[in-house]
This record gives sequence, C-alpha cells and structure tokens, in this order.
Amino acid sequence: MDMATSDSDLGKNLLQPGKAKVLVQTQLIKKLRDKGLLADKNDVNVVDLDIFVDYVRHFVGDGTPFPTDKLREPNMRLTITNYLGDEVLYFHESPVFDRVKGVALGGMLDDDQKLQYAYLSATVNSLIEATEDDRQFVSDAFSFKTKGLNEEAIIAKRRYTEKPPIVESKPVGLASKDYIPSTVVQPYLQALASGDRDKRIDTDKALLGTWFYSKELYDRVQKQVLDNYLGTDPEMVKEAIWATKALAYSGLEQYRSTVVDVANLTKDEKLKKYALKYQRTMTERVVMAKAIHDVSTMDPSLDWRANQLSNMLRSGDGDLRDFAVKTIYKDYGKNAYLLAQLSHILDTEARSDHFRYGGQSDFYAWACRVLGVSGDKGYKPLLDDMAQHAASPMVREYAEKFAGKLD
Repeated sequence: MDMATSDSDLGKNLLQPGKAKVLVQTQLIKKLRDKGLLADKNDVNVVDLDIFVDYVRHFVGDGTPFPTDKLREPNMRLTITNYLGDEVLYFHESPVFDRVKGVALGGMLDDDQKLQYAYLSATVNSLIEATEDDRQFVSDAFSFKTKGLNEEAIIAKRRYTEKPPIVESKPVGLASKDYIPSTVVQPYLQALASGDRDKRIDTDKALLGTWFYSKELYDRVQKQVLDNYLGTDPEMVKEAIWATKALAYSGLEQYRSTVVDVANLTKDEKLKKYALKYQRTMTERVVMAKAIHDVSTMDPSLDWRANQLSNMLRSGDGDLRDFAVKTIYKDYGKNAYLLAQLSHILDTEARSDHFRYGGQSDFYAWACRVLGVSGDKGYKPLLDDMAQHAASPMVREYAEKFAGKLD
C-alpha cells in the first residue's frame, strides 16, 4: 500500500476498479493510528484484527432495461474478527447498511465521485466505531488468555498456524490462441460462403450460442455486415441485423468499430436501433470473451470446450457459471478436472452469505447436483457438509438430496 497517496488523488476516477479499496485501506490505517489503535511491529500486548468489508455498489436502473451510470445507495456489511494466534477472541458482524432495510449510510450528494467518497468514509468510520466498541471486551479477553505469561510466552501464543491458501491449481496453459480446432469452425465457414441468404442468416443465429475464437470466421461475418448494412432492400437489412448481432456476440474487441460504423452510417432506422443496442451487448461480451479465451489458464489435457467451461467457472461471472455447470451436467458429468473445480468452488464459497456469492445459489445447487450424480463417492463428505453449513437453504436442500445419491 502506498501510504503517501493523498485523498485528493484517490478521489479522482474513484469509480475505477481498485481505487475504492485503496482509499478505504489508507483512511482506515490513518484513523486507527490517530485513535491509538494501531500497534507497532515490536509491540507485545496486541491482537490481530481481521476485517472483511462486504460492499456492493448499485447504479440507478440496475436489473431493469434502463440502467444508468448514476450511483444509488450501496449495500454494505462489516465483519470484524479479533484473534490471539489461532484463537478467536471476539467476532463482530454489523447489520446490513441498506436504505431499504432501514439502516442507511448518509451523504446523499449529486456528484457520483463525492457520493462514493462519502459512502467509503462512512465505511471507515463504522469500522473504527466497531473497533472502539469492542476494545474493552477484547482487552479483557486478551488479559485472561495471557495471565501469568511472560513476554516470550505471549509472543509464542500470538503465533498462528500458517496454512497454505486454498487456491485452485493453475495449469501450464496453452501456447497459442488458436486452441479451437479448424474442424469445429469449418462448417460455419462453409455455410457463410453459401449463396443462400437464409442459410447465412441461420448460421449467424447459430453463432450467438458459441464462443469461437477465429479471425477467419468473424472476418467472414464482418464481410456480411459490410456487404449489406448500407443497403435499403429489406432482405439486405435483415442479414445486416443478424450479422451485426453475431459480430457483437463474438466479444472480440477488434470488430467493435464495425458495429459502431453500422449504427452511425446505416440509413435504416431499424438497423440503427439494433446496432446501438448491440454496442452495449458487445461491451459485456468482450469482458466475458477475455475470460473464456484466456489460454494461460487452459489445461492441455482438456478439449477446447472443456477448457472454455473451466474458464467460465473461474471467471466468477454468474451467467457464465450457470451456463457452464448445466453444460457440465449434460456433457461432462464424469470429467474429473471439472468436477474437482466445482468442488473447490463449493468448498470456498457456498458457506458464505457475502453479497458477492448471494446471487449464485442456483449455481451452487447445480454444482451439488453434478457432484451427486458423478458416481464419485469422494464428494460425499463435501455434500454432507454443504447440507449442514451452506448459506442458502436451497443449496442445503440440494446437497442433502444429492449426497444421498452417493450412498
């Protein structure tokens, strides 16, 4: 952490990823020090403080057809745990700060940067207040646990057992972006070369459900767009609409300018309307495509589609994960690599009710289903544990049901 970073510097472009986290860290350490709560590295009579800030920003219109870039109140919850070595001295979890639930964060301002800054400052203030409130209890607990111990013994008691982080092993990766066999793409290329317009449009529609990485293929789709988007014939417009959609759904950034040109230059109002919509879609798909086509995380032992599914699971994106787990259930239910990956995700996420995982209960339930019908009894202890400790009632229900399949 750069402790020399000023609040004014951090206030610039505050909505950028990572800026908010650095601001909270910087302000928190400064205020802990100002309050006399921050220990020096050579101090003995101290406890470790673990802080988890579960903070979700919301924008006006989220979950509707009309989202905007304007911020509204976030959801926020604080979890603070005090440790003496491996032993928990005190655990504190705040209520959810949420205007809908009646616990609001103040500071409604017109400027989004100032609004975000006000919310993050309120987060830090809440952390400081909770730490001060807990201080006497923690101090008494520390004194009780270390009574009669000399300095050396206290230092020894403060040592915690180092555990290796739970991380998913990362494969060597593939050397080339051309990981999809040409035999997979070839039928699409042949169909797009057809003189039958309906066949070409049907191929564009089929491409919407794929995640191909092929310059040759999407250059052909781009040619479809360029050959038709300035035309006025209804059939040309129809082909341009579907080809533009297929190009946007590719998620390949190099074709964005073509989608933009369609919106700006076409004379057909219907095509213009769709092209503007596809620009927004393409922005979302580009993020997804980068995760799906990341060959650095691909395993040479898997086929191209299994590697894509693995990357979808790794992405953390709810929609991609839902698609992946259902496809695994249908086509890869015995694949040891993907089963182990689903097991890892369940083990590290499904017990937590943090906001970031709250919307993925369906995915965790499907993961329980996949593991339960895999026939691998090694997953039964995990499903038994999920049946007791998963945060979502639905996940607990599915875990119990599908653990029984492994008896």
